[in-house]
Amino acid sequence: MISPETRTAWILGSPLGHTLSPLLHNAAYRALGLDLVYLPARVESRDLRAALEGLSILGAVGCNLTLPLKEVALGLMTRIEPPAAELGAINTVRFEGGDRVGFNTDAWGWLRSWDEEVGQSLEGRPVLLLGAGGAARAVAWALASRRVARIQVVNRDPERARRLVASLARTDVPCRLGSVELETDMVVVQATSVGMVPGDEATCMEWPEEVPPGVVACDLVYRPRQTRFLREASQRGVPTLGGVGMLVHQAVAAIEVFTGENPCPVWLRRVAEEALSSDRCTAPGVDPGCADGC
Repeated sequence: MISPETRTAWILGSPLGHTLSPLLHNAAYRALGLDLVYLPARVESRDLRAALEGLSILGAVGCNLTLPLKEVALGLMTRIEPPAAELGAINTVRFEGGDRVGFNTDAWGWLRSWDEEVGQSLEGRPVLLLGAGGAARAVAWALASRRVARIQVVNRDPERARRLVASLARTDVPCRLGSVELETDMVVVQATSVGMVPGDEATCMEWPEEVPPGVVACDLVYRPRQTRFLREASQRGVPTLGGVGMLVHQAVAAIEVFTGENPCPVWLRRVAEEALSSDRCTAPGVDPGCADGC
């Protein structure tokens, strides 16, 4: 029940029709007994400053940022926590009085997903990164932190790709603009919105019939769970990693930023999986028994 004492958290961006974040956050807040509600608001880049100022005045605890706001937000923060400044993108903002504190939970979320679902070492492996937006920056930083051999960036906007490459110059991992060329043991990361509902039959890469050994295909899109990119990789015997795990783990980290509480990621993943199976964005009837810890 919403009351005058209920506080709010938000997700800002455009478009928002695909997002499961309100479902996950609201399910977690209820299970944790918090008087807090999470709401979506469509916000374009030009309006982000005004939106953040308004939410702060209204007493919101914070907000998450999605397309196209993650990079724009950098210049609007009072303080930025690592590694958001290093990777050049913010996906979580906490309001502290009149201050805005920026975080990035995407990088940590993707690494947790890789470790749990793939479980292979990343060290010394070549990477093909498709995309150069905020999520791509987070994954690139995560990969560099695991000492991959090199990162090859492919993006339709060369200037944006060059900025991503420049942001990794302070790491020890070579990063350059390139083309789609597969190699043995390569990690291929699809970090664009291509293939996301409603355009789920689109793909930004055509897989060759013969794929080098050891390749792993990753897609940050989680709706649908299996994009055309992943489906065609799987048909060629390539192991795949979808975007649900990253979604869940970055949400767990964001909830901790907002509230100091830690919902159980195993339980929260069940919430996400049930919603995706029934193709809905309202909270499913998943038992919240372990939501406050595993």
